[in-house]
Amino acid sequence: MPVEAIAEFFLRPIFEVILQLIGYFTARILFPLISFGLVTVAPSAKGVNVYPKWHGFNRSSNGNLVLHEEMGALIGILFWFTCIGTCLYVY
Repeated sequence: MPVEAIAEFFLRPIFEVILQLIGYFTARILFPLISFGLVTVAPSAKGVNVYPKWHGFNRSSNGNLVLHEEMGALIGILFWFTCIGTCLYVY
């Protein structure tokens, strides 16, 4: 029992950080490619003001949509889960 608590105390934060990083960098690459540069993941370009809009989605001063870091990480992780689920379903 104590070993499980210690493992969860140390391994769970490491696992969450790894998932967040994978999701974030996936979104940083994926969204500009899919939207032809209209949607980016924060931080935005220098010299561009970001105006808060709605739950992780913001509008920049140049008219582009900017996703918050955590929203981008969530969508990136959902993308990978969808890819893995599709691969498992096909094969």
